[in-house]
Amino acid sequence: MKSTLNYSYLIFFLALISIEVFCIFQSYANYGWTMPILLSIIASFNILPILFFFIFKKEIAATICALIIGILIIPDQLYLMVKHIKLKEEVANISNYVYQRKLKVGEFPANINDYNFVYPNLKKDIFYTCENRTFMIRYSVGTHSTTHWFDSGRMEKWSYYDD
Repeated sequence: MKSTLNYSYLIFFLALISIEVFCIFQSYANYGWTMPILLSIIASFNILPILFFFIFKKEIAATICALIIGILIIPDQLYLMVKHIKLKEEVANISNYVYQRKLKVGEFPANINDYNFVYPNLKKDIFYTCENRTFMIRYSVGTHSTTHWFDSGRMEKWSYYDD
């Protein structure tokens, strides 16, 4: 008896769903606790292409349905993951700059106007404050209600608030 299962479609679905799951987990850092719930609900619709493929043998309909679900989840999250990596790198560079300035001048700078950004387009997402001989650098990725920050005055320098 010949198997009618097309393994390339199966591999395609498994790869797409794996990327979606990865993006769902990463969405917590970008948007906070509500986005993984919403994206999980969207991802649960992956049952439709599986039904189209395995029960109704509609390979094209299954592929289109799976791609639509993937497009709803993957592109935005991948874009925000790259942005988050760049923001974290920029904040690490700023903290290095601030510590270097303290070594040269004896105190942290009041602002970072003299700092040359590696990613100038991210300048609007980064906020620097300096008070009481400590400094803090905050940034947001997907929404301003979630905040990542570096605080020189705390033992645990990097933190995240996911409201």
